[in-house]
Amino acid sequence: MRGTNFDMEKLDISIRTASRDDVARILEIFEKAAASQADAIPLDSNRSKLTVNVMDRDGFDTRDRAAYFQAVVAETKDVHSKGRKLIVGAATYHFKYSTWVGQVVHLGSVAVDQVYQRKGVATKILKYLGKMAVENKFLRISFEVSDKNEAAIQLFDKIRAKNLTKEEGWLNFSFTPETVDKIIHSASEPVPDDIVVRRTEPKDCQSILAFIRDLATFEKMPDGPKLSVADLQRDGFYKLFPLYLSHVAERTDPDTGEKEIIGYSIYFPTYSPHYGKRIHLEDVYVDPRYRSRGVASSIFQALAKVIFILHVLYITHTSYLKLIFQTIFHIHNLVLQGKWILRVHAGVLELERGGN
Repeated sequence: MRGTNFDMEKLDISIRTASRDDVARILEIFEKAAASQADAIPLDSNRSKLTVNVMDRDGFDTRDRAAYFQAVVAETKDVHSKGRKLIVGAATYHFKYSTWVGQVVHLGSVAVDQVYQRKGVATKILKYLGKMAVENKFLRISFEVSDKNEAAIQLFDKIRAKNLTKEEGWLNFSFTPETVDKIIHSASEPVPDDIVVRRTEPKDCQSILAFIRDLATFEKMPDGPKLSVADLQRDGFYKLFPLYLSHVAERTDPDTGEKEIIGYSIYFPTYSPHYGKRIHLEDVYVDPRYRSRGVASSIFQALAKVIFILHVLYITHTSYLKLIFQTIFHIHNLVLQGKWILRVHAGVLELERGGN
């Protein structure tokens, strides 16, 4: 390691949005931090071996989709190279969807070069992200910390972050790839013929919101949910890149033929600097009247298939995705030229020829 005889008090730390040219240095800082916190970040067979190319693709190749993560870096003058800047810290974050307040920021990881630790670099990064969240009206910044990572816990306690595990009892669970495979191929509990699990449609959001409020009441937080039906419809269906995905369980009354939503799930892609792409299950709920009938298992099985399909699509069918987006952009141009008219009817986009 090069010499470190410089005055820390005169450090001029600046924070900026990361570019793809920074990926190699960001990954280097994360890997060194992980190596020094082996107990805090367990190494296991399911941990992805992230490379510069993978991080570059996932965070900066946005030709066909939204980035899986965003990143910021902390830099200062390199005392060993006149005029150059040296990246001494980095953070990745992505956007999650809260069924209470909508889109929020989730901090994936914060790491600082060991030479520059405990000099306020991480605090500066967090302040930068906090300002970004306020300016964009995100109501929450969430993050996960191992109970063995004492330095991170001290930092978050210092800035008065709320410990949800301690105060509200939240626990994190994870499905490994092997578990997902078993869910897909295992024989699920038999579900009555009058119940099906399908992709959610905009018209289902009224029922989903009622369940969200029921769940909040059960958790003794009835004032938690702030979203409206219109918010759920906009965020899940009327954006080029939806903020969440969802399934519902629907029952058809055998006597009247009336359909009723009896359960739902809400989930979305997230990103870990240690594991890569992941899916976060925000909510899964089944009406108490229909529990112990295999409904929840069927919802989980539908989610497991989505995880598999998303992975295969991205890895092996990138050209197919490009074709889809090229078609979308072509339609967009036709609409701008007045040759086609685009309408939304019952949550479905419809095209009809215009007058030109």
